[in-house]
Amino acid sequence: MLSTSIFSSNGSVYHQSVVFGDHFQLHRTALEEVGLPVLTGSNVWYRLSANLAVSDSFRSIRKKNKIKMFSRYRLVA
Repeated sequence: MLSTSIFSSNGSVYHQSVVFGDHFQLHRTALEEVGLPVLTGSNVWYRLSANLAVSDSFRSIRKKNKIKMFSRYRLVA
């Protein structure tokens, strides 16, 4: 089963509203009480594959530009 939820270390759903409040600012005392969140395996896999896809896109663009750059200055024998 795929899930993008974040959980507490004991497996219950992590209550972000308690830690961040109404104005989405971090309350350090609430964070110490609730603890840090834990990501599900599918969420970690999604983030990893998304980052790899974006970095591969940049690599591909850079490679194409490099080929164009060197083709302009090709030496004729």
